[in-house]
Order: sequence, then C-alpha cells, then structure tokens
Amino acid sequence: MWMLWGPELTFLCNDAYLPTTGLKRDWVLGARSDRIWAEIWNDVGPRIEHVLRTGEATWTSSYASISNVTDLARKPTIHFLIRR
Repeated sequence: MWMLWGPELTFLCNDAYLPTTGLKRDWVLGARSDRIWAEIWNDVGPRIEHVLRTGEATWTSSYASISNVTDLARKPTIHFLIRR
C-alpha cells in the first residue's frame, strides 16, 4: 500500500509495496511523488489531481510504462486505485 501526504504529495508506503519501487527503493520514502514516478507522471499526475479536486476515485489495471518505474527483472501486476 502507498499513500501521498500533504501539498507536495510526499510518498509513503508499507514494506509490502517497497519492492515494486525497484532501484528507487533506497530513496523513495519521504520523496515527492512526481520525482518517484517521473516516467509516468504525465498520466498519473492528472489522475491524482482529479481525485484531490473532485473526491471521485479513479483506477487503472496497469500502466504501459510501469516497467520503467519498477526496474524489476520480473514485472509484477500492479493495480492502482486512487481516492481521497
């Protein structure tokens, strides 16, 4: 599980989610989410902004560029549900 906190959308996650961050694992906790997900921010950023603005949840079953985010040899299936 992950969550974004505060106006800068500071990234926090539990131990189970941390392996999905791949090579970024050592610096993601407490970092800005737009830095962590720079590769997909053009897609995920507006979704997060929509949730914060309207309170309506959004979801997707995958991102085309998720392999750029995780840097893992074995790509996990990752589902995102974004809600306020």
